[in-house]
Amino acid sequence: DGSGKCPVDFVDGDDPAVCSHWALLVAGSSGWGNYRHQADVYHAYQVLVSGGYRPDHIVVMAYDDIANNPENPMPGKVFNRPGGPDVYSGVRIDYRGEQVNAVNFLAVLEGNAAAVANKGSGRVVASGPTDKLFLFYSDHGAAGVLGMPSGPFLYADEFLASVRRKFQSRGFKEMVM
Repeated sequence: DGSGKCPVDFVDGDDPAVCSHWALLVAGSSGWGNYRHQADVYHAYQVLVSGGYRPDHIVVMAYDDIANNPENPMPGKVFNRPGGPDVYSGVRIDYRGEQVNAVNFLAVLEGNAAAVANKGSGRVVASGPTDKLFLFYSDHGAAGVLGMPSGPFLYADEFLASVRRKFQSRGFKEMVM
């Protein structure tokens, strides 16, 4: 627009210099017994969209095996609380099944589209120096490790190195995890 200002997705009450808001939502487990992790990620998606986040600025990684699980009494629907709304409806899942792993997670976080080419949607967190980034991870973990439904664990040193690289490449102004 020639003004030198970036296009704003929605007004940030905390900081008028923020241009865009990005989110990476990750369910780090699979299976009916871990229903809550995917349900919480889908609920987070609904909350962010209703709060003004652009769906194309939300990257979702979920194994996606509970909505149509044979044990689900309401096929195609997922709930994060009794009597609540279906939180699965309308969620754009970018990476499913075996694609939900530590390697892809780190590539998506760092904005490395080449590393996830031909995988899932191929979308990454393409945030920049004037953007806020929200990362929500729902699963089991232990000291220094996060579980993933596929492949090896994600270790704290690998995760922190990835966040550092994202910051050093001016990939966000602020990040909330």
